[in-house]
This record gives sequence, C-alpha cells and structure tokens, in this order.
Amino acid sequence: MRPEIFIERLTHAHRPLIAWWVRRGHRVCVFDFDHCARLRSFGWLRRLLDQGKVETIYVPSSSVADSLAIDTAERFFPAFSSHPLVRAMGRIFGEHEAAPVLKKALVESLFRYFYIKQSLTDRARGASGRQAAIVVSSLYWAWEVRLREVARDVPTPAPTSCPWWARGYDAVARRIQDVLWSLAVCGGILLHAGSIIVGRMLARSQPALQQADHVFAVDSPFQVKFQGPRRADFLLDHQQVTKQNTVFVVHRLGEGPWIQQARCAGYRLIRQAEFADVRHPWRHMRQPPRSVRLGPALRAGGCLAAHPWAAGWLVDAAGRGLVAYLTKSALLERVNFVNYVYMDQDHLSQQCLNILIRKQGGQSWNFAYAIGGGYLYGNGQVPGHRQRRLAYQNPDHFVGTSQRMTRYHQEHRQGVRAYHAVGNLWSQSVSLAASATDIRRLRSAWFGAAADQGRVVAWFDTTFIEGAGSPSTYHEAVAWYRDIWRIVSEDERLLAVIKPSKDDACFVDGRSQLMHPLGQSVIGEWARLKQHPRVHFAGHAIDPSLVIAASDLTVTFCFSSPTAEALGAGKRAMWYEPGERWRDTLYGAEPLLVAHGYPELRRLVGTLLNDMDDEAYRQFLERRVRGLVEDFLDGNGLSRFRELLADAARPAAWSPRA
Repeated sequence: MRPEIFIERLTHAHRPLIAWWVRRGHRVCVFDFDHCARLRSFGWLRRLLDQGKVETIYVPSSSVADSLAIDTAERFFPAFSSHPLVRAMGRIFGEHEAAPVLKKALVESLFRYFYIKQSLTDRARGASGRQAAIVVSSLYWAWEVRLREVARDVPTPAPTSCPWWARGYDAVARRIQDVLWSLAVCGGILLHAGSIIVGRMLARSQPALQQADHVFAVDSPFQVKFQGPRRADFLLDHQQVTKQNTVFVVHRLGEGPWIQQARCAGYRLIRQAEFADVRHPWRHMRQPPRSVRLGPALRAGGCLAAHPWAAGWLVDAAGRGLVAYLTKSALLERVNFVNYVYMDQDHLSQQCLNILIRKQGGQSWNFAYAIGGGYLYGNGQVPGHRQRRLAYQNPDHFVGTSQRMTRYHQEHRQGVRAYHAVGNLWSQSVSLAASATDIRRLRSAWFGAAADQGRVVAWFDTTFIEGAGSPSTYHEAVAWYRDIWRIVSEDERLLAVIKPSKDDACFVDGRSQLMHPLGQSVIGEWARLKQHPRVHFAGHAIDPSLVIAASDLTVTFCFSSPTAEALGAGKRAMWYEPGERWRDTLYGAEPLLVAHGYPELRRLVGTLLNDMDDEAYRQFLERRVRGLVEDFLDGNGLSRFRELLADAARPAAWSPRA
C-alpha cells in the first residue's frame, strides 16, 4: 500500500510534486489551515479536488494542538526576544505591546506542527493500524527537531518521513515565498515612507480632525448584509450613541452602495480607502500622517530586508506589523475618539491598531458576535481546551454574553483590561423587530390564510464544510433539509420559514471556497422545499431578527447563533443536529435545548410548542438556560453595551486630544 502524502502549505510551486504523486497513485491530502481561503483559487487544484484525487483536511477551531501551541509559544518566545526583527517591532510599538503580537504569530506556526502530528495519529487510529505517511512540510520537520522534549506530550503518529528531494523542494519553495514576501513588504514600506516624506516636504495640510465619542468599524460584508434592527448602525440608540457622536470607519470588505445612502441619511463615515490603503501608498502625499515615526519604520524595513531567511512566522509578523503601522496611523489623525468598537477581528493588523489607539489615549472594544465556536464544541471532550485565534488578543475591553464566556477568554493569555458580560446583543434586535413589525401581516405574506391556523417554525442553517471534525458537514446539511421536509409533511399544523446563511453560489459555484459536490444535493432539497405549500423560503439576505420575531419556535443547526439570540429575548428556541456527534458538549447535554436525530426533533418540537405554557417555559429559562447560554435573558444586552460605551466617553472618564 502506497503511503499517503500530507502537504502543510500549498503553493503553485507544489504543482509538479502533486502531479507526480497523483500519477503514481498516491493519496494526496492538503491541510486546510486557512479554511478554504485559497485552495479553490488554484484552478489546477480545483479540478483535482472535484475528482477526489486530492483531499482537504478540515482544521477545527479548537483542538488539543491549540493549547499545546499557546503553552509552547510562551515557553519558547524568549529564545527569539533578542532577534533584530523582534527589537525592531519593539521600537515601533513598545516592547511590552509588541511581544503579544509576535507570540500570536508564533502560536499559529506551532499550531500547524502540533496539529499535523495529532492528525496523523488520529488517522492511523481510524485506520486500525500505523500506516506510513510522507509529510511535505519544512516547517513540520524544523519544529520536529527543535521541540523534541515538548513533542513527547503529543501521541506518536504513524511512521512519518519525507524524501530528501521533496523536503528540500518544499523548503526552497517556502523560502522563496518568504523572501519575495519580505521584499514586497520592504518595497511597500519604502513607497509608503516616500509618499509621506514627499507630502511633508510639500507642506501638505493635515486633515480636519473630527471629534467623536465612538468609532465603529465596518470590516465585514456580513455587517452590511441586512436591513432593519440588525443593519450596520445597530449600535446607535439616538440618545447616548448617536449619529452626531459616532463615526463609522469602513474597511475594504465593508464597501458597498450603502455608503452613499448612509451619508445622505446624515451618518458620519470615513472610508479607509480614502486615507490609507496598502495598495495605494501615494495617497499619503495629499495628507501625510504626522504621527508616523519614519526613522524607526525605515530601520525596521531595512532590518526586514537584511533578514529574509529568518523564521517564516517572524518575517510575516514583522512585515504585517510595519504595514499596519504605516496605514493605520492615518486614521488617528482624522478622528479624535474615545471608543473604537469592532467585532471578532483577531488578526495581527487589528492587534497593531489597538496598540496605536492606546498610545493616542483611546480604548478599543471587541464584542463577540457569535456564541463561542470551539468553546461550545470542545467542552466536555477536550479538558482545558483553548482556541488559537483567541490567544494574546489585546483590546482594552472584551464584551461577551456571559461570565462563563469571559472566563473562557481569560484563559488565553490575553492583554484585555476589562471583561464585560452583557447578554446577547442580537437578542435586543429581536425585540425591536417584534415591536416595529406587523407580525400578523408578515406571516400572512409568508403563508396566506394558513398563517392564522398553524405554528410557525423558523429554520436557520449554518456554514457547511465537508471534512472529519467539521461541526457541520454537507452530508448533515442534506439530512437537515430532508428532516425539515419530513416534519412539515407529517405535522399539518407546522409552517416552516427557512433562512439559509448562504446563497446558491456558495454551494455550487466552482470558484466558491465552500463549494462541494454535495452542494448540488443541498440545492435540490431547497428546490423541493420551495414547492411545499406550508414552507416559505426566506433567502439568505433577510434579517434573522425579523424571522425570529415572527416565529413561534426557532430551530438552528447546532450550534449557530440564532437560537441563542431567540433565547436571550425569551423566545422558544432549540438546536438540532441530524446526527449524534455533539451530544457531549456544553449545550448538547441539555434535553430541552438540543435534539439529536429525527425522533428527538419530533419530540422536542412537540414539547416546546404544545406541552409547555408560557410560565413553564419561563421557569425553564430561569433554571436551565440562565448562566448557560447567557446571564440575563431580558433582551437588553445591547442597551447594557451602549451604557458601557457612554460611561467611558463621559468627560470625567476621558479628555480629548488637542
């Protein structure tokens, strides 16, 4: 039996190797560490993926490897503390502030090593034998030598090896990529610095400094997807947080026609592309940032050029940190603010911006959009588990749904000054949608005359990724939609409104990073459901809060967030998985919260809709849900968050820059 080939980081340079191994009949597996972010962008690889000749290995959001990487990074970082690139980052951001940013990059590199080792062990167990494997990764073999003592904590995988020519080929390809990256960054730094120097020499005026209490970052397409209570300005209450004291900073991914509409409506917006864009350094000439210290930046760029052979994670982190310093500083010269508010951005660029905000006297707030991710799936299965993406985060404030969630974040060596549990922010948007909408009219539009005779159940799916360990696979997606058809067909009192999270293209477009051959089966189930007389297919773009508010029961593919939002507003809700994989999890063990398999689905839907009156359900929320899903269950989490922001912006707590 030919050994399997495992590739850690795929580049176009690996194409000849893959072609050679596929021709010889080897099974080629690629670790999807970026969660489909790049693999399907390679046309030649896309064909092999669709033909099943190359397999992607799903990488979960939490595993044993995460905790090992976090602990090992803390132990090994001192060995790099005297490196010139580390000192260069310290001169720009401060040694104390720069260290966590670099440790986060080190965690990512170590995680890849530990996860490959753990994955090979698990696959060998699943195959009931120790099968030989070829690991094509110079990073893996470099850490294998350096971490001999630490690696003893990880189960020994099946026999692994790599031909000297394949290892050398991968090492050269990786080094060439690292060198090209460092040269590109150095070139970008020179262009940015040069444009700033020219702008200063031409005595360009500084932009007018806007005054605001709050800056809200719009840095995701998701934030501008919906209308209604959940749209991009959901943070405003027009009393404490208003159009007048809030500025929206729109990043590249948040761009769209909504910007002009918002400006016409009186909102204050700043587009990042107008003042700083890594692709347009010459824009600094018009209004060069005065706070950028060009001396340390240029010395750091020279240091990067002089050390292209340093560890890849260090070169990447230093380069991204320098780019963030040159591009993000301009924001602080356009608006003077107290609170910078963002959601779920855990990348290095955001860490660097948080540092700059602190240096200018402001404070950053990171609020949790979702309800835990790997924190939910790993509980009870991986003792002491942590998530690499949460490690070393550095906002001044973290805002979560519960004390349980904030305690979990505190286990990740974060540099957060204060943790706040306020409840689920989106639960309040459910209450707002209910008060601002004629629910009866909306349900009549969905179901006609049947709306007054049946019970409306809202069905929310999630993002599907096929792979062992994925919390929601395409096989489960097909089963999920078949079970919706089955329960609606068997119970004539039920009316179903279906709110998918993605549009058709994500399932069937070959260029989509989430596409899978089973996606066509999902679209087929959609088509069948659209023909059912008691099903309304709402589509992916409708506001989830509106759907929850207009329904008698919310059912979500476990463990996506709409169910938690409904529970926080006191609405009846549950999670459902077609299988049995997530029974021993934080929520999965609660029988009135999660159904596993169709028989339990039928039973739990009947219980929640028919067997529990309002008082009984309220008691269930108080006894079993409070403190588990969130701490308040009053649908006022957003108001509590606004109050925190308003308190921080009061003159007694903050004085603006001149």
